[in-house]
Amino acid sequence: MFHFSLFFLYYFYEGAYMKNSLLQEISIHAFTEFKLGSAEYPDSNSGCTVILSESGYTTGIDIRGGAPASRESGLLNPLAANDGVHAIVLSGGSAFGLDTASGVMNFLAERNIGFPTAAGVV
Repeated sequence: MFHFSLFFLYYFYEGAYMKNSLLQEISIHAFTEFKLGSAEYPDSNSGCTVILSESGYTTGIDIRGGAPASRESGLLNPLAANDGVHAIVLSGGSAFGLDTASGVMNFLAERNIGFPTAAGVV
């Protein structure tokens, strides 16, 4: 069974499928609801990327690989019982990489963004 990505198809056919289909390119600037940010630590060759949405959004997930590490990945299931995800953190899978989500949680909690609980916003 063959699996071709859109990336492969685009370069294999030199963009012909874009000209003959209903697909269209969308600029990243068209997504005004999302805020994108990244932090980098060149000395330790690490960093993270964060996608934020104050109002939340429905998500989906596909975890692959031999030893994937994740935190709260169950919330990314579109059938999960939540009102939406407010941030996605892309980082390394080490304990330090996974802990970058703690900083994002603190950032959102300070701004009262998230899921309300009796103990505070999560």
